[in-house]
Amino acid sequence: MIYDTRTLFQAIHRVHRDAPDLALDDVVMRWSAYDWRDVLLDLPIDSSTFASQLEISWDVAITTLDGWCRRFGDRHPEHVHGYVGVLLITLLALRHSELRRAPWGNRDGGMPRKVEHADCSETCHRLVRTPAVQAALRELYAPQMTESVDPAVLREWDGFDFDTLRFHRHGTTSIILSGRLRDPTHGRLPSFALKLIIYPFLRIPTIARATRDYANEFNPPAGDLEHLVSVWASSGSWILMDFVPGQTLAERLELEFPPQRPNELTATAEIRLDLIEKFGSELFRALGDLKRLGKHHGDLTASNIMVEQRDGLEKLRLVDLGVNYLYLRKMPGHGGVDAEYVAPEIRDREDQPSDEEESDDGFGLSDLYSLGQLIILLGCGSPATGGHVPEPFYAQTPLIARFVEDLIDAKPEQRLLLFRARQGSDGLPYEQLWTDLTNELAAARTGVSGRRWWSDFAALADPFFGTVSRLGRLWLERRRQNAGRATEAWQGWLFLCSVVAAVLATLTMVLISIWIRRAVGWDWDNDIIVALQRLFGAGPDEFPIIDQLKVPGYGFPADTPPVTFGVLAITFTLIGVKYYQSLFASASPLALGRGAGRLGVRAVAAEIAMRITMFACLILVLPILLIQPLWWAWFAAAGMTLVTICNWLAASFGQAVVRKAGDLKLSTVPSRISGISTFRAWIPGNVLYAVMLWTIAVLLQIGLAHDTPVYVALIALVNVVQLYVIKCSIQGPGIRAGLGRACIAAERIHHLRLAEPSDDVVVPRRDAGETLPSGLKIS
Repeated sequence: MIYDTRTLFQAIHRVHRDAPDLALDDVVMRWSAYDWRDVLLDLPIDSSTFASQLEISWDVAITTLDGWCRRFGDRHPEHVHGYVGVLLITLLALRHSELRRAPWGNRDGGMPRKVEHADCSETCHRLVRTPAVQAALRELYAPQMTESVDPAVLREWDGFDFDTLRFHRHGTTSIILSGRLRDPTHGRLPSFALKLIIYPFLRIPTIARATRDYANEFNPPAGDLEHLVSVWASSGSWILMDFVPGQTLAERLELEFPPQRPNELTATAEIRLDLIEKFGSELFRALGDLKRLGKHHGDLTASNIMVEQRDGLEKLRLVDLGVNYLYLRKMPGHGGVDAEYVAPEIRDREDQPSDEEESDDGFGLSDLYSLGQLIILLGCGSPATGGHVPEPFYAQTPLIARFVEDLIDAKPEQRLLLFRARQGSDGLPYEQLWTDLTNELAAARTGVSGRRWWSDFAALADPFFGTVSRLGRLWLERRRQNAGRATEAWQGWLFLCSVVAAVLATLTMVLISIWIRRAVGWDWDNDIIVALQRLFGAGPDEFPIIDQLKVPGYGFPADTPPVTFGVLAITFTLIGVKYYQSLFASASPLALGRGAGRLGVRAVAAEIAMRITMFACLILVLPILLIQPLWWAWFAAAGMTLVTICNWLAASFGQAVVRKAGDLKLSTVPSRISGISTFRAWIPGNVLYAVMLWTIAVLLQIGLAHDTPVYVALIALVNVVQLYVIKCSIQGPGIRAGLGRACIAAERIHHLRLAEPSDDVVVPRRDAGETLPSGLKIS
């Protein structure tokens, strides 16, 4: 053995400092393929170790070798040019690998970034096309170099047309080339992908062993499974498989989403249900194909899924099966750009998980985690950071958020709490899960309308927030999905409450408009009113029923036009209906279920508080107009006090659920839900406003305040600007999302409690298409 890695890189350093290129020639001229193999094996696999041991940085070595190949490569013996070219490709691949493995590779959780250096692609393409480099690759990666003597492997290796080799892309521990066979098969020359393990990683026995056994482990049976890549052969340093043209899923989605981070997504950001349906279907089928082989993927990330065109449709194929060596602690690094997709039990363990440890009723639970992250990626363009579903899912499509939460809990045993495998399953549960998700997508679409430039203005102007129609469509969709079975009562309850709130608000506005017309002296007489007067025995100047509610002494404060109270009543009515429909109409704390102790008491109190607000406009506004206007200040103060109590009960329930979820280690529930925090921040302002209203009422009652029109105008202004516009319209969607998220967490707490008595019992689920009862408490 005559090689000396340190001497080699000292020569490279001298060439970098303007020494003659012969300084490199003198070192490597007499080296054999085995000497170069040992040099490549000896290379450090991280930049700091490389620089400290060889006293030269990757960048300097790459720049120097690239210049040497460009200037003098063709003038040197072919084998020298080829081996130096392979050394350069290896250094480029190591640098790319470290960038993917680095802890800073995806710190912000955004879309996976391109990590190649500026000229990496061009340099690798040029080198791999060079005949000398192709010949060197053939020698260095020959099966005999890794003591592979399987005749089938040798036959496949000898069948390559090395002249057709082209660089395709980098992997974490490999470079991937494409090419064609030398001899036709069935009248054509099939394209192949050749995955070459970067030589220094072959020092790691786990990697070398997994590479050698890959074909036996993951090759689909005869007849093929359309979403898996057919593996032709594998040796100790390479894997040969079908070539899949196209982009990775990560690259494909870069065309759909701008570069962004999850913390940049607002509650009103669009969730791409179309992409979830389009690629989600393919994902579930691909995992179903893998399940037919009795295998799990273990490294299901957006960069390990290829998107190819077939018959004019985009289809997915899974590549690079098996747990990433990075997460088995077999090489330095912390996950880099793909870490968020990998289940915590894979990231945090030392050894390759066995099938027994990885499965639960036929599922690879780590693949479920990755699947949930991919659904999030399809919906908003970024995987979830920290295992928390991004906020827009809860604001726009809480049903999808609920489904994904059931996949991405950090604890494998706490996944599929809601969507469990039903008894008698045919062993293909991914098909069952896809049916569940299809139902959730159909239900979610009932509440999603395309955003236009006027959408925000329309939401501001609509006091009903579009909630009644949305809940109605959702209720009808659930009835369709549950055809022939009992429709879940909770969905009907939420829809009914929303309708009642809307009807009461509409009735109140009608009565207010009639009252204002009378107050300003407009003619309101018609045949219907005359008929009602005769029916209830009212006089010709009386309005039936309404005028009969007036108490003795009915009147108005001095110097206060009656219409002023009508305007004030309108503002309170608009706030009341907007308040209920935008915050409370879509969620029920009773998702927690029975037997939850003190938390259950909080849930019941919050449910009562949330539903009481349906009647607020009717019982607090109409008495001011119909019974005694002089009571206006007292009713305004009482109404604000009621709102403060309801807000406190609802927000306290949400906060209590967060604490309970933390105690139970439900990782999908963050320690702080922004919507709940915003809602709790309302309480001091609510208390202050209520105290102010009570003070005004007392001062007016004892005669120390006399400017009634000024107080009415001030309160009406606060109602419109502060309560209707800022709180209910602008902050409302975020708070609604926070309450919905708390209710989803309460539902998971309920199912986790049900699972505690006996972990051995499989909880039966309903037939495909039928929604779990608790699932309908979040709309």
